[in-house]
Amino acid sequence: LARAPAAEARRAPRAVERLERERLAEPLDGDLLGGPGIAATVLRDPRARVSVDGHDLQGARLRTSWTGEREAVVDGRLSDTERAMLRRPVPAENWLRFDTGRGFALLARLHFAEGFDTGARLIYQDDPDLEETPERFPGQQPNVGFEMDRIPFGERFYFLAELHFSEKNYFPED
Repeated sequence: LARAPAAEARRAPRAVERLERERLAEPLDGDLLGGPGIAATVLRDPRARVSVDGHDLQGARLRTSWTGEREAVVDGRLSDTERAMLRRPVPAENWLRFDTGRGFALLARLHFAEGFDTGARLIYQDDPDLEETPERFPGQQPNVGFEMDRIPFGERFYFLAELHFSEKNYFPED
């Protein structure tokens, strides 16, 4: 496998540099804050988010299983194609592939328990000036992943975010 140049390796999050495969499973309990009544008064529009925030990964590419041949390319702005990708809801069977072409790639899937009807959407931010705290570097170039909204109060629900990090090039036709 090809190794990332030293400058590229410094841009990858430290926890990811040696990680080839990571699986996260998180049971969420709607009663976590003492029941739906209390949670509803404390939280407004609760969401769960699983994403990877990149730094200055110009030229990196993103494709998903549910947006057809559309492709996002990191360039510091959202194109019409990328906006169209963001409007499509994430289906139950899904994957996204993100690849810098320089030794850092991500394959991600979001799995839901049967009967799970919480909406999920693609996260794709490509803005060199957008700041989200806390972060080491300002800008979202890019931030890639999934977000779930309409989280139910008063009941348990489960999802699994599957993240595979690799040096492999997911888009070998280049």
